[in-house]
Amino acid sequence: MKIGFIGAGKVGCSFGKYLRRQGLDISGFFSRNVQNSQFAADFTESVCFGDLELFIRESDIIFITVNDGAISDVWKQLSCENLNRKIICHCSGALSSDVFLGALDRGAYPCSVHPMLAVSDKKSFDGFAKAFFTVEGNSFACGEIKKILNSIGNQVKIIDEPQKKTLYHLACVFQSNFVNAVVSKGIDFLKDCGFSEAEALLASSKLISENVKNVLEKGISKSLTGPVERCDLSTVEKHIDILEGKDAVIYKLLSLELTKIAESLHHEVCYDEMKKILEVVI
Repeated sequence: MKIGFIGAGKVGCSFGKYLRRQGLDISGFFSRNVQNSQFAADFTESVCFGDLELFIRESDIIFITVNDGAISDVWKQLSCENLNRKIICHCSGALSSDVFLGALDRGAYPCSVHPMLAVSDKKSFDGFAKAFFTVEGNSFACGEIKKILNSIGNQVKIIDEPQKKTLYHLACVFQSNFVNAVVSKGIDFLKDCGFSEAEALLASSKLISENVKNVLEKGISKSLTGPVERCDLSTVEKHIDILEGKDAVIYKLLSLELTKIAESLHHEVCYDEMKKILEVVI
């Protein structure tokens, strides 16, 4: 099957290059920005299309890799064309295939395809080799996309309910963007201790990487350490005493989540006093 891309940004270029390197047939790119399309086409050894109808004819699977807010507009334009037996995908983590209104009536098979991966630039194709994908939508489309991704070594999970896409995306935000926020807050505290930002990042690198490694290899509960897990009331109280405003609220809310994990691990320990210390009044 020939795979084409509408949109030549970070995801389109990187994903297209990855698929091309795995030996898949990339028809090419169509974009309102011809320079971006030409770059993507050159990068993936494919074609820069200036004609939408020709692009559609040459593509069996069409990935819409534009910003989430533009997907429905692209679909409106695309849906005016002959889409019979075409698989239409977008790569949004938050949106479901429902954004492709009337796709089945047009003879097209809609689905959403999302790599659980942070794509930082147009040349981030190496990361796709180990990326886990989720697909959701029409059963035929999901089956074909899953087959293709499995054939090149990617694991795939099909999300059966489109309304679960928002919850799925929320999970990704917690595990990616919110991790950055927590690390940033820790760096700020180290800077208050006299570290430069570079020193703080260097000092924290092993702590951060080993913790993530342990979670992935051992599981969440078995990787838990720190004063909450030890039920060290004195240390937790000292932490709270030096925090103000929202920082204290963040600390308490996150620590309450750690308490739940600790309770599942240490059934013999009573965490009631810890939970009282961590009570949040909003």
